[in-house]
Amino acid sequence: MAYARGSANKGGRPSLGARHTRTIRFPEAIDTVIVDGADSAGYPSINEYIVDLVTRALEARLAPEPAARERLPHSA
Repeated sequence: MAYARGSANKGGRPSLGARHTRTIRFPEAIDTVIVDGADSAGYPSINEYIVDLVTRALEARLAPEPAARERLPHSA
C-alpha cells in the first residue's frame, strides 16, 4: 500500500542552507574541549559550534597561511 508523503519542510528546525559533509577526527583532548565549549556556550550541536568557530577565525583572518607545497607533475 502506498502512503502519501507530507511536505519535506513540515516541522523541525529551519534549513541552514546547502552544506558539504566533512569527517574530522579530533584528538581526544581537543574533542573534550570542543564538547565542553559547545555545551557551555549553549550550541544545539557540535557541528554548529565548529562552523561558528571556523567562521569567526576566517573573518578575523586567523587562518594560517597555506603551506608551501611541492607541485607534482601531472601524469596522463
